Amino acid sequence: MSQSTGSPPRTIVAFDDSGPSAAALEWAVDRERLRHGTVEIVHVVDDIAIDADQREIEHLVFEARQAAEDVVESLRSLVPEVRFLVTLRRGDPEVELRSLTSPDVLLVLGTHQRAGRERRFGWSLGARLAATADGPVAIIPETPVAEERTGVVVGVNGSAGSLAAARFAAREALLRHEPLDVVLAWEDPGLGSGVRGLNPEFAQWLLESNDEMLNETLALLGTEFPECGITGHLENDPATPALLAYGARARLLVVGTRGHGALRRFLLGSVSHGLVLGITGPMIVVGHEA
Repeated sequence: MSQSTGSPPRTIVAFDDSGPSAAALEWAVDRERLRHGTVEIVHVVDDIAIDADQREIEHLVFEARQAAEDVVESLRSLVPEVRFLVTLRRGDPEVELRSLTSPDVLLVLGTHQRAGRERRFGWSLGARLAATADGPVAIIPETPVAEERTGVVVGVNGSAGSLAAARFAAREALLRHEPLDVVLAWEDPGLGSGVRGLNPEFAQWLLESNDEMLNETLALLGTEFPECGITGHLENDPATPALLAYGARARLLVVGTRGHGALRRFLLGSVSHGLVLGITGPMIVVGHEA
């Protein structure tokens, strides 16, 4: 990795030999190939949930390690520029994976492609970890990303969390030699509340305030990342559908979290949670400390 990028120096992939985890591993390997970095494959055997005796559990642990080692062995010859590690853990997967998160780690998880009513999926493992992790979490859908997708998209709103996400997204765009689209979506307070006839002067003030907020973010990013091609987009729409629309055309979508306060630490936030539920491509959720 080039230390100048400021990206987390370690990448950990949650692996269980499933389709989604294979997609997560492929994405992580492609990313680390650009950095000549390291991918650590972590397989957590949930020995608490398994109804088996100790001998059977030990056999499952052996099989899990063997499956991970077999995958790594094939990857080492295909991608020699990437270093691979394998780690086996036992316990609750959510607890074990969360214990590995930090600002110096990018945790990568796969997820099934969403289908049917989104409410069915509730708080998936990826959403729960993204909400409580101490570092960035990448959530990768099983369905491959179309080749025609380009660029990195980040959602901003002037908060510390969105600024951390914007910086992270700029580093990812530079790593991939992709353009960066910075999206600030704002919504008239009367929309969805039944209130009509918003004062035109107030509406204009909202527009100008959000435009100023976006331009301040763009100016900061332009100063810190002068080599990155950055375009700003001001959208008068709810944030979730606006970012999903931009994200559907991008190779990567980046968003921030609410932060790490007592109650907020457990909440991913309605926008980020909605994006996780509607995910159609790789997405990274970034905390304030990234």
